[in-house]
Amino acid sequence: MKSVISIGIPVFNGERFISTVLDSLLNQSYKNIEIIISDNSSDDSTESICRMYVESDSRIKYYRQDKNIGMFPNFNFVFNQK
Repeated sequence: MKSVISIGIPVFNGERFISTVLDSLLNQSYKNIEIIISDNSSDDSTESICRMYVESDSRIKYYRQDKNIGMFPNFNFVFNQK
């Protein structure tokens, strides 16, 4: 049995690159992954892009912070999910 690999993505206003990142991760040959996204209250289209990916792939978990909690707390939030 293959182990699940967790990949954390803390993001803020990542509309320019989040699709590329997610496509790259989802197209890896190792498929037993989970992708954990923590959106640090982005004010661009990051949320809608991430929600679209969540709808299409059950390996993605999306969390949106109610307010910007800062870079390091957002990294810690992703790290503590599981």
